[in-house]
Amino acid sequence: MKKFNSLFHLALHVTDMERTLDFYQKLGMDKMFTLQLPDGRDWLTYVRVAEGQYLELFNTYPDHPMTPHGAVEQDGGNFFGHFSLLVDDLKYTATEWKKQGIDLVYAPFRPDPIPLGDEFDPHVGADGNKIGWVVDPDGTWIEVMEELDISWQKQFEEKNPF
Repeated sequence: MKKFNSLFHLALHVTDMERTLDFYQKLGMDKMFTLQLPDGRDWLTYVRVAEGQYLELFNTYPDHPMTPHGAVEQDGGNFFGHFSLLVDDLKYTATEWKKQGIDLVYAPFRPDPIPLGDEFDPHVGADGNKIGWVVDPDGTWIEVMEELDISWQKQFEEKNPF
């Protein structure tokens, strides 16, 4: 089985997006784009760390399923959300993992396995990539992504070479 292409992004939940962006920009990272929730609130902001490697910063909202339980009440706690692996072919990867007893699921809040074979229909995320998820034995969620030509990351990189 082919190894991963790269570590694509790390996701962090933040309590003050403006302060957090300011910090990472001072370190020399570039803000890429922000995605909104259907109600118009800013949901997540991508920051470029290096070519093809990013931080995905999530605002914490008590009424949103991607906010970790207890994160809103924490004061400076650990807001690590997940990490992401980039693969060339999500279906192939899911099929190989299935042979090892690992199911690719739709999302942490929708943990039913994605059917394989002709029925393979993973979610395409708000950023335009095919995605699925696995969880490690300690409960760390791992997002597995196949980058599509329509992805926001790919479009940004084409317009802003590193």
